[in-house]
Amino acid sequence: MSLIVYDSGKKFLLDYLTGVGGANLVGMLAKLYTNNIVPAHGDLLAAYTLASWAGYSNQALSGWVASTLDATFHAFSTSAQLSFGNTSGSPQSVYGYIVTDSGGTNLIYGERFSGAPVSIPSGLGLGVSITFTQQSEF
Repeated sequence: MSLIVYDSGKKFLLDYLTGVGGANLVGMLAKLYTNNIVPAHGDLLAAYTLASWAGYSNQALSGWVASTLDATFHAFSTSAQLSFGNTSGSPQSVYGYIVTDSGGTNLIYGERFSGAPVSIPSGLGLGVSITFTQQSEF
C-alpha cells in the first residue's frame, strides 16, 4: 500500500499549517544564518551561526496567503515579506534562513539563498518572503 495525499487535502493541510485555516506556522521565527552551510535533513540548530549584529532581529512568520497547487501538484504558500535590518556600520553577509518554533528551540526548516552569500549594506535591510511547500510521495 502507498499513501496518497489528495490535491484537495494538500491545500487543506497547508492552509491549516500557515494559519489560513489554523495557526500552527504563524508566530514561528525566521532567523538569518551567517555560516557557509547548505541545509540538510539531519541538521541541528547548533549547526547554524545566527545573525546578531546591531539592527537585526528575528522575525515572526505571519500573513500567509491561501495555498495553491503548481503544475507538479505541489501545494505552496508564501508569508508576508519579512525585513531584516542592519545598523551595524558595516555590510553583513548571510547565507540563508532557518525557521524555528516560537520559543526558538526547535529547528523546523530552512533554505540557503540562491547566490549565497548575500550582503546586507549598513543602514538597509534584506526583504525575504518565506515559501512553504507540501508534496505527496505519489
